[in-house]
Amino acid sequence: EESVEARAMQRVDAVTKRTILLNERRLHEIENMHREYDDVQRSKEKLQKDNQALRFEVELKQKEARELAEKVSQLKGEKEKMAKALQEHGSAEHEWHQVSERGDKQTLVLQMMVRTLEDRVAKQAK
Repeated sequence: EESVEARAMQRVDAVTKRTILLNERRLHEIENMHREYDDVQRSKEKLQKDNQALRFEVELKQKEARELAEKVSQLKGEKEKMAKALQEHGSAEHEWHQVSERGDKQTLVLQMMVRTLEDRVAKQAK
């Protein structure tokens, strides 16, 4: 009987040891999972802060882009005004050259007429 009892106790001891080892492993796994969860939470919080910072930067860049677009639009308007003014100035300058050329032609014609008249006067004087 004692040997049966002793063997039964040994089996109980072996099962108890296996159960204790299994429970220790499970506890260790649970502790690791808690550590991993904490790491994930910290990473999540960091990513959320980074996300907020990036969103803020994006808003600033969008604002800058809008301001630059407005400035470009203003500069285009000024460029168009200047181009129109230059075109008008060019037209006026072209017209002035035409008038000047006409004036030069008229001056030449008048000079030729004066010479012709001077020649006639000179001939009559002889």
